Amino acid sequence: MKRKKEIENAIEWYKNKFAEFENRLNGEKEKFAHSIRRKGIERLEEVGFPTLKTEEWKYTNVIPLLKNSFVPITEKTGEEIKLSEKFYDFDSYCIAFYNGFAEGNNTTENALPEGVIVESLKFAVENHSELVNKHLGKYLKINSGFEAINSAYLNDGIFVYLPKNTVLEKPLQILFFDDADEGLSNYRNLIVAEKNSSASVVFNSAGGEGKKYFVNTVNEIVVGENAALKLYTIQNESAASYHIEKSEAEVKDSGTFKYYSFPFGGGLVRNDISVDLDGENINCHLYGLYPARKDQHIDNHTFINHTKPNSFSEELYKGILEDEAHGVFAGKILVSPDAQKTNAYQSNKTLLLSRTATIDTKPQLEIYADDVKCSHGATVGQLDKEQLFYILSRGIPFDAARSMLIKAFANDVLAKVEIKELKELLNAQMLRHFDGEK
Repeated sequence: MKRKKEIENAIEWYKNKFAEFENRLNGEKEKFAHSIRRKGIERLEEVGFPTLKTEEWKYTNVIPLLKNSFVPITEKTGEEIKLSEKFYDFDSYCIAFYNGFAEGNNTTENALPEGVIVESLKFAVENHSELVNKHLGKYLKINSGFEAINSAYLNDGIFVYLPKNTVLEKPLQILFFDDADEGLSNYRNLIVAEKNSSASVVFNSAGGEGKKYFVNTVNEIVVGENAALKLYTIQNESAASYHIEKSEAEVKDSGTFKYYSFPFGGGLVRNDISVDLDGENINCHLYGLYPARKDQHIDNHTFINHTKPNSFSEELYKGILEDEAHGVFAGKILVSPDAQKTNAYQSNKTLLLSRTATIDTKPQLEIYADDVKCSHGATVGQLDKEQLFYILSRGIPFDAARSMLIKAFANDVLAKVEIKELKELLNAQMLRHFDGEK
């Protein structure tokens, strides 16, 4: 009964704040995004927030998040900080967001190939309304209150558009930096890769140390015919923060989509990726590495929907959990009756570095076609004592030996990173993570 009341209070809180939010928009509220916002606030009443009785959220208690009265950020706020120092150091096109809004001139400062658009969604609504209107809100399925409030408070995020036959030679790095105490940043990101285009995009979410805030992100992604998109999502949030992220992707014939998830920070983190393979000869790869320590809670949900024949999907998620950390992996692959000749593989492996760390894992296959090759599995274990003893016997100190085994375990995922400099940075960051550094 108490939890029900807390959920009702949270719904009422965001409903009341919505009226204030719309008033601040002035004339903007009459534009096309207004219908998305109205749908969002209406769905909030219908779907509410999940409980432990909600199947998709049975391992993640969101009541601690909902108890906080996070205030949706409706205008630029925050102290002057050097955001340029928060980017990962490798050659890339860069654009930064701070507490929910784009910084600088709302676009990259580097020259982009002709026709490529990389700018804030707020800016793109003004300059490219036809393109944005064609895709925004068309892929997200609002199944929880978090997706509902993201739509209701839709304001800013990144818009990436790749025209036909365009190859982005350098990676694109988007920094989302938050440090507003008790603030809610709703990022809405839209990536459209047209036929034969290709790009690597890095979402770098970071936050001020010790700050308590809530980041609620939705990514809508379209990968066109024979296009290739690699999306890296890296989270370096404050240990006191909450991060909920939902990604919805649609991939067309002969398209390739690769998604990488690296949550390093955040007190409670939920990453949810859903991919519709809407064509034949598609390649879909989902990779995740979630190192957690202290009392971190990291929840990974994946869903791949094979709708047509001759496509391939691969999932590999690895967790490394220490102290009282709690990890969750729930992955589902659906193969429809028409999706003959499907190849689909799913694996979740977890390394527990303490007796108090826990993992809940639930790999699933749902197959309605008879000519397929599909497999799934999960393993949970500790550091191999024989391997550890062997390394120690060679005179290597315990901490160094432990780091070597952790690195070896994580290497299957890190080896998939195709940006060499980023791979090295992530490898070093993972090891620092378990040495007690941020």
